[in-house]
Amino acid sequence: MYVPQVVDERKPKIRMRFASIDEAFSFYNQYARQAGFSARLNNSKKNKITNEVVWKQFVCVKEGYTDEIRSSKKLIGDQPIRERARGGVRTGCKSKLTIVKEQTGSNWIISTFIENHNHQLSTPSKVHLLRSHRSVSTTKKALTQQFAKANVPTYQQMRLLEIE
Repeated sequence: MYVPQVVDERKPKIRMRFASIDEAFSFYNQYARQAGFSARLNNSKKNKITNEVVWKQFVCVKEGYTDEIRSSKKLIGDQPIRERARGGVRTGCKSKLTIVKEQTGSNWIISTFIENHNHQLSTPSKVHLLRSHRSVSTTKKALTQQFAKANVPTYQQMRLLEIE
């Protein structure tokens, strides 16, 4: 069992309120960054009458399990082509955060928070490589678009971005 070492002010707490789903995910993702794991959306539920989302669940990326046999829908004759096996990352981790929408307002409230993980957490020097923490700034995106228009090869674009 692995428990993240994060200061209490940064930890999600039951009944904590957020103005939007995005704000709640952003908070959980920042917590995940400090704790050393990557977060993702797992599930959501809608009100059957209003078709409005009323429940969301964010989890560790290692939640659940993947199939051992990876086969694609492509066939050669009647034989399926097997896809390249990638490292399985799912370990059945139970860490999660669940938010529900207030019935009388527009706020979202944390209803469930489980912080324990069943796998090792990333070190601070490697956490920026995890999927939910990788991002390219709008400035760098615009710059790469300009490079592409100028026919600068991708490898040179990456070298130039590393210098910045």
